Amino acid sequence: MGRPERRMTPSLRTLLGGLFGLWLALSVLTAQAAPVEKRVGIVIGNTHYKSSPLVNPRNDAIAMAKFMRTHGFEVSEFLDLPSGQIPQLKEVIRSKVDSNTTFVLFYAGHGMQVEGRNYLPSPDASLQSLRTLTAGSIALDELLGTLQAAKPRASIVILDACRDNPFAGEALSKEAPKGLARAVAPPGTVIFYATRPGSTASDGTGANGLFTEHLLREVKNTSLPLELVFRRVSNSVYKASRGEQEPWVEGVIREEIVLAAYTPPPATSTPTPSATPSATPSATPSAVPAPPTPAAPVPVAVAQSPERIAPISKREALLALAKLELGEDKSPTRYFCRDDQCEPYAQVFRQMRTTRSLPTLPLGHAAIRLCELDLTQNQCKSDFLSHGTGVSPIAVFAKMLGTSVNTREFALSEVQNSNGGGLVFSAEPQITIMRSRIGVSNDIACRPGTGRLELMPDSVELELAQNICMQTTPPVPWQYKLGLEVLLFDATTLEAIVRWRQRGVSVGLYMSSEGFAKVSFQ
Repeated sequence: MGRPERRMTPSLRTLLGGLFGLWLALSVLTAQAAPVEKRVGIVIGNTHYKSSPLVNPRNDAIAMAKFMRTHGFEVSEFLDLPSGQIPQLKEVIRSKVDSNTTFVLFYAGHGMQVEGRNYLPSPDASLQSLRTLTAGSIALDELLGTLQAAKPRASIVILDACRDNPFAGEALSKEAPKGLARAVAPPGTVIFYATRPGSTASDGTGANGLFTEHLLREVKNTSLPLELVFRRVSNSVYKASRGEQEPWVEGVIREEIVLAAYTPPPATSTPTPSATPSATPSATPSAVPAPPTPAAPVPVAVAQSPERIAPISKREALLALAKLELGEDKSPTRYFCRDDQCEPYAQVFRQMRTTRSLPTLPLGHAAIRLCELDLTQNQCKSDFLSHGTGVSPIAVFAKMLGTSVNTREFALSEVQNSNGGGLVFSAEPQITIMRSRIGVSNDIACRPGTGRLELMPDSVELELAQNICMQTTPPVPWQYKLGLEVLLFDATTLEAIVRWRQRGVSVGLYMSSEGFAKVSFQ
C-alpha cells in the first residue's frame, strides 16, 4: 500500500498565507524606509578684504561648488561672507545635516590663530581687539562643535587658508602666531589644511590657489578614496612649492569615501528660472538648491585584482634588478621587502591600502648613508657616491692631482612624520674634494635643503632638494642635485636600493654621474 497523501488543512493554509503577507509587507516597508545618502556642502570664498585683499579664493570657491554640485551635493555657497551672516552657517548644518549625511565644508580666504584658537575672518572683520575679531570671524572650534552635534555620517573640512599676514598693521595681527593652530577634529571628521600648522600657504599665480588647484585635479578621480586624494595633493603641492608648503591632515573618517563616486541624473522637471544676479554678488551669500536626489549611485567599475605573486628573497630581488634595462624615464618601485621577503611593490601597496595598514615610518634618524652598490654581489664598491670627473677648463689639472668629488652622506635634522606616515626632514649633503696624488682633501660647505621619504601608490618617493654649496678652491658657489629613484624598499631595515643621478654645476664646471646605490636611514 502507498503512503497516504498529506493535505494542508484550510486553517494551516490561512495561517501560512497570513505570515507570508506580513513578511512581504514588512519587507516593502523596510525597503521604503531605507535611508538614501545625503550630500550637503558649504563653500566659502573670501577675497575682498579691506587691508589685505586676495586674488583666488572667489575662484576657488566657485570651482569647488561646481564640482560638488556635479557630484550630488546640495551646496550653500557664500562669496565674501559678511560677518553678520556667519550664523547662517550653523543654521545650514542644524537644518540639513543628519546621521545619513556626508558633509563637506570648503573655505578659501584668510585664517589666523589667537591664543590657540583658529579664526577665519570675514572681509569686513577688524583685528583691533579679540572682541572685534571674534565678532567678525568664523570660530573654527565653534563650527566643529555644531557639526559634532549634528552627527553626520562623515564630515570633511577643507581649509585653504593661512596666507601671509592677513591684516598688516592692525593691533591684534602683530601678536598672532603664523598660520593656524592644530584643531581637534570631532569623531568621523577629517580636517585638511592647505599647509602644516604654523605655516603659510600660497595664494597661487594662476586662476586658483596652489592648494585648491591640485585638490581640484585629484578629487575628480572616481577611483581615489579621500585618504589617497589627500596624500596625492600633499605630495604635488610639496613638489610644486619646492618644499615650502606641505598640506596637513587632522582626524580620521571611518569609511572609504570617494567624492566623485557618482553623478546625479539630469532633472526631469522644468527647471526654475534663476534669480537675477545681485549688483554686488561678492557681498551676498547665495544658497543654491541641490539637484534632485539620485535614486541610487551609479556603480563604479572596479578592476579585478591580479593574481598575487609569491614572495621572493631579497637576494633574488637584487639579481632581478641587476637585469633591468633602465631608460631615462623614471621607473616605478619594483619591490617592497620585510624580513628578507620581497614582493612587488604595487601588490603590497594595494594590500596595505585595502587593510588600512599603511605604515608610519619611525623617527629618530640623524643621517642618510650612501654607498655605490654592486647589485649582483650585494656589496658596496665604495662608501660614497662619486661626482665623476667633470667637464671644465681645469679638468686636466684635476686629473693630474687625482681630484675626486664625493658625497658621503646627508646629515638630517628636524625629522618629522608627514601626513601619509612618511618622513620629512632637513638634509645637508656632506661632500669631500680629495686630491689623492698630493694627499690633500677638504670638505665643501652646503646649505641644508628639504627632503622627504613617502610611500605612494606607484613608488616609494625619496626626494632631496637641490642644494647650494660653496667650493673653497676656488671659492665659488655651485648647484648640487642628487636624484634618487627607489627600485627596492626594505621597511625592516629602512634601506632603499636606488638608481642615482647626480649633477653639479658651477662657473666653468659641469659634473655628472649615475649608477646603483644603497641608501640607509641611520
